[in-house]
Amino acid sequence: MEKNFLLTAVFFLSVLVFLIDPVCAVTTVVEVGEGVNWEVSSLSAGDVTYPSVVYFTLRFRNRGTSDLNVSGNLSISKGGSTVYTNKVFEGNVSKQQTRDFTFSWTPTDTGDFLANVTINITNNELNLTNTTFNTTSFTVYSPPSEPPSSPGGHTSFPPIPSVLNISQTWEKISPDTSVTVRIESEMFAFTEIMIEVEKESQDVEVSVNRLLEKPGSVIKEPAGKVYQYIEIKHDNLEGRLRNVVIIFRVENEWLSDNNIDKSEISLNRYLPSDEWEVFPSTLINEDSNYAYYGVEVPGLSVFSITGREKFECIPKDMRCLGNELQVCLSTWTWETIETCEYGCSERRCAETTLCRPDEIRCLGNFLQRCSGDGSKWETFETCEYGCWDRECKGMVVSYVTQMAVFVLFAILITIVLIMVALVYMNLKMLMARKR
Repeated sequence: MEKNFLLTAVFFLSVLVFLIDPVCAVTTVVEVGEGVNWEVSSLSAGDVTYPSVVYFTLRFRNRGTSDLNVSGNLSISKGGSTVYTNKVFEGNVSKQQTRDFTFSWTPTDTGDFLANVTINITNNELNLTNTTFNTTSFTVYSPPSEPPSSPGGHTSFPPIPSVLNISQTWEKISPDTSVTVRIESEMFAFTEIMIEVEKESQDVEVSVNRLLEKPGSVIKEPAGKVYQYIEIKHDNLEGRLRNVVIIFRVENEWLSDNNIDKSEISLNRYLPSDEWEVFPSTLINEDSNYAYYGVEVPGLSVFSITGREKFECIPKDMRCLGNELQVCLSTWTWETIETCEYGCSERRCAETTLCRPDEIRCLGNFLQRCSGDGSKWETFETCEYGCWDRECKGMVVSYVTQMAVFVLFAILITIVLIMVALVYMNLKMLMARKR
C-alpha cells in the first residue's frame, strides 16, 4: 500500500510540474501591433470658386487583424482663427480593409484656409483608443471677373505660339448625340476630345492648337513638370457644353527621364481668374511607348499636362520643421512661411501654448510629453506594441489563450484535489493498520 501511495504521489507531482513549467505550457499571444495597425493614407480637398462646396476625402487603411471604429472632427481656420468645427464622419473599417470617408463644407468667405481633422480610432475587442491628426490646405477663390476686351468687343490676348493646328466643323450637334475630335498626329498629347451639348448647336467649329510654350495670356505657371500645352478654341458652343471627355497620352521616355510618377499625371485647365483648375487623370491603358489617360472637364480653354516627381511634396501641403511652419510650393520644394513663437505642431503654429506642461499623449506609436513651456510635444518613447490611453502597451493575450489557460488551471485544481483526497485516504488506511 505504501508503494502504491508513493507511485501515485510521484505521478501526480510530475503532471503538476509539467503543467506549471512555462517551457512545457504552450500559449499563443497576439501583439497589439498585429491586431491594431492602421494609417491615414491621405486627406485631400480641392480648391473651389465661391460659393461652391469644398469636398474632402480622407483615406483610412486598417492593416491590423481587428475591426476599428473611426470618427473624425473637422476644424477649419483662416488666418489663425477657427471658422468652423464639427464632427463630420464615423464608421467601421474592417480588418485589412481601406475606406474613404467623404465630407463637405460650404464656405462663407474667400481666401486661403487650413483644414485639420482629428481622427479617433477605437478597438472594441481590445478596449483601446487612440487619436491622430491630419491637415490639408485649400483656397476659395473669388468669382471670376470678365477678361479684358478690345475696342471691338472681342477678348484681346497676345499671340499664341503654336506648332500644329487641327480643326473640325459640324453643321449641327444635338443634345442626344456626342461628337468626337480624333487626333492622330504624334505631335499632340491629346488623341480624342468627346463633346456633349445641353442644347442644339449649329455651325460648330473646334480648333485644337499644340503650343510650343506657355501662351502670353497665361500668367501663372502650373504646378509640376509640364509635358505639353494645348489650347482648344470653339465657335458657337459658349454656354452650351454639357460635358467634355479628353483622352491623352504621355511618353514613357519622358516619364522616366523626368522621374515622374505615372499615377501622378494631371490635366489642368486655365481659368479666367488666372488660376489652374487641376483634374487628376485616370490611367486607362499603357503600352511600350505611352501611358494613356482619360479625364472629364467642364469646359474648353488652355490646357497643360503636368506630372509630379516621385518622392516630392504635394503643392500647398504644410509641415513643421522645428519651430518653422513650411509650405510646399508649386515647384515641389519646401519654403518656410512662418517661425512659430509658441511652437509648431500638427502642421500649424500654436496661437498660445500648445499643450499643458508635462501632459502625456499618444501619437501613433509614439508616447509624447508636453515640454515645460507648453510650446511643443516631445517624443520620449516609441511603443513596440502600440500606444493607447497615454501609455505603451505590452502584448495582449488572445481569447483562445485565455480559454486555454483557464482550462489548464481547472485541470490543475482538480488534480490537486484528487491528490489531497488520495493522501487523506492512504493516511487513514495506515492509521487503521497500526491500530
